Amino acid sequence: MSVAEIKKKSASKKNYANFAFIAESRKLDIENVKEIFFEALKHIFLEIDQDVELEKEWVDEGETLIVKAPKIIVSDEEFEEELAKAEKKSDLDTKDLYLITYIPLSRALKLDKKAVVDDTVVEAIEYQNLSQARVRKIQNLFQQNLSKATKDRIYLTYKDRIGEAIKVKIENITEMLVTISIVGDSESVTFIRTADLKKKYPEIKVNGVYEVFITDVLAQPKKNGSMIMVSTTSPFELLKLLESTFPEIASKEILVKRIARRAGVRSKIAVMANPDLAREDLDVIGILIGQQGSKSQALSSELGEEKLDFITFSEDRLSFMLDALKPARVISISEKQESPDQYAYEIVVPDAMVSVAIGKGGINTYLASEITRSRVNVKGYTDALAAKQEILWNANVTEDELEQLNTFSLTNKRVQTNRSQSNYSKTAKPKRKDSFDISDFNKDIEAFDSYFESIKDTQGAGPADLVTKEAPKVKAKPAKDKDVIKEDNYYDVDFAEINAAIEAASFDELDQEIDSDFEEQVAIKDKETAEKERQDRRTKAKLQDYAIKDNDFADFALDGIDLDNLDDEDWD
Repeated sequence: MSVAEIKKKSASKKNYANFAFIAESRKLDIENVKEIFFEALKHIFLEIDQDVELEKEWVDEGETLIVKAPKIIVSDEEFEEELAKAEKKSDLDTKDLYLITYIPLSRALKLDKKAVVDDTVVEAIEYQNLSQARVRKIQNLFQQNLSKATKDRIYLTYKDRIGEAIKVKIENITEMLVTISIVGDSESVTFIRTADLKKKYPEIKVNGVYEVFITDVLAQPKKNGSMIMVSTTSPFELLKLLESTFPEIASKEILVKRIARRAGVRSKIAVMANPDLAREDLDVIGILIGQQGSKSQALSSELGEEKLDFITFSEDRLSFMLDALKPARVISISEKQESPDQYAYEIVVPDAMVSVAIGKGGINTYLASEITRSRVNVKGYTDALAAKQEILWNANVTEDELEQLNTFSLTNKRVQTNRSQSNYSKTAKPKRKDSFDISDFNKDIEAFDSYFESIKDTQGAGPADLVTKEAPKVKAKPAKDKDVIKEDNYYDVDFAEINAAIEAASFDELDQEIDSDFEEQVAIKDKETAEKERQDRRTKAKLQDYAIKDNDFADFALDGIDLDNLDDEDWD
């Protein structure tokens, strides 16, 4: 055996060892791996010469791949000359073409003694001698096809294991996501939210092994490459509860198509009527929610107040997304296909519904993304306009409704504010009155003056000379020591003293705490208050000469009051 043949044999063994390692690590059949490699070669050869006719042969007990093709015989001079020209011009296409399509006469005669120029002879293609760019293309295509085969294998392996508990090993940990792989299957890499995993396992570490549940398996991977969806809780717990609660689900009259769940917080359940079993008028969502939400509330209580959103499953992606985002309403929805089975959505909602669409901690968009198997990005209407995003008005909110929704939101905020203030007022201490209204007092004085003028006109006496029958005795409310008016001076007290006593008694009964808003109002109305105080002083000065000595004052003060209805206990 020549040195060249030994080297070729050694290289083939190395290639075969690589095939065996790839097959084992990716859990693929080795024959499948070898076929994938040949298909990569074939694709590149056809790029060079679309008329090439390839033949493959595995020799040395399947360790060596030989790819043959009929080649056109040319003279040695032409062959060398064309290769030299291609090398000089860096014409890699021509060089690779001569390597797989042409053969010099001298080499052809070793294969067939009757060979002549322009005839053809079958020879193995030394693909290792192709240009480096083509060799890299072969390697890249081989890897791509291997990845596709691996994804197909993962889907077929796990598609019937949804709900099953599996062991996973942590490959990497970030603040948001944990990268994991299924133990014994290193190619089955997927992700889980860091917070979700830590909720069940507070102390997690790289290379640690933990138990999770398979919640879904995708035929096509997400943008991040994951195909197997996992959770720390099993969706079958919820599915079994639904089956035991609703006979329509147990009998398959209602089909549960998908479940997206964050246990103990919230779940979205996509359901539909079974077209083969259900009647046409079956109200699927109505049955599951129950009258006034009674059934869903009972289920929620059984799951520890976990909120349940029942939505209608639809093959119409846009319609399904709108349902998945409920209770939020949507102005505009645009779709972008990122892979054969992966879509991204730009969602625009009314400003008043941004928090509803996103949900507490992002729960609503997270579950909507999970149940629709897509990527979701939500923006408010104002932010979308600022970003110059196109508004399609293709969802369930019109321009007129947008204005109504914003108005309702503003009104609702006011109502909530008023309710808060009302609730506060029920428990807060009573506030002191803003101020003593002297204008009301002046009106009473004017009425008092008018009353005495009428007495003067009819009896020809001034206030100081009026004497009438004894006034009816009324039991007064007990007063504090400092406010008591001695009985001897009852009809001979200065009116200013009465006014001071009234004010003192009134303010003693009020809470002395003055709110800051009252102080601000006093400061703002400083001029007006000063003016009222001046009027107050003038009025008091005017009344200094009045002395109350007859029953007419009592008659005036008690006008309109039925004394018979007053019991002594009313003053206690």
